[in-house]
Amino acid sequence: MPKLSPTLNLISSSLASTLRFWNGTWGKLASTAPVQTLQLFDREDDARCRLVREVLTELDLDVMIYPCPLGGKRFAKQRRKLAPKAGAVPVLHDPNTGHSISSAGPIIDYLFQHYAAQPIPARL
Repeated sequence: MPKLSPTLNLISSSLASTLRFWNGTWGKLASTAPVQTLQLFDREDDARCRLVREVLTELDLDVMIYPCPLGGKRFAKQRRKLAPKAGAVPVLHDPNTGHSISSAGPIIDYLFQHYAAQPIPARL
């Protein structure tokens, strides 16, 4: 994937946020905070990762994000250890339960099942 200029990157990010009605820019859904901080292995330019970040923000859940850019090696071994069958991001690790989940859909299901005080909204 070609690297975008900072201006083009800002414009595309703003456009994506506008098209999603700025969901995920503030916490607005009721949730229960986990005792230990969640861990998300994430790639900034991935739409599935963006959706997971939006849900985490809407649920107002703290998360430690481990960036995993294409070709990045810094956190690759740790991500593979938590989700050996997963080929890509996003991967969520919950140290409170010991669960590691890969792929946006299952991660969102897990977050709502364990930390939200309501069912998953239809828009997600």
